[in-house]
Amino acid sequence: MLQDENVHTTIPAFSNYDELEEDLAVARDPATRPEEERDLRLGEQAGLQGLYCRQCARCLPQCPEGVQVPTLMRGYMYAVGHQETRHARHVLREWTPAGIPCTRCETYAVRCARGFDVQARALAVARMLQPEAILA
Repeated sequence: MLQDENVHTTIPAFSNYDELEEDLAVARDPATRPEEERDLRLGEQAGLQGLYCRQCARCLPQCPEGVQVPTLMRGYMYAVGHQETRHARHVLREWTPAGIPCTRCETYAVRCARGFDVQARALAVARMLQPEAILA
């Protein structure tokens, strides 16, 4: 990403000094080695969609309820991909489980450009937002 002319800012996350050092090493030498390129494609080669929404917003005009699907997918990413449910709840702080129309949608109109099952992820987010899940 550091070599992409369209990327102007990154927000690296780290939990300890080892991760900070790793992030700084990449910043000092952002060149991607061939084995890293290969590893980055392993999920695609296995037919996996991944966890991370690219926030392309192609889904927005598809939803008959006007759901901010990228925000929903970002919450899912934090909860499932990063195991950061508190951060996911913060991102989705204005939402309630009942306020997610995807949980009762019968048209399944939204088709993610990356192939994500938007409704399944919305259901997972709704479960995470349940009061009993917050206490857990």
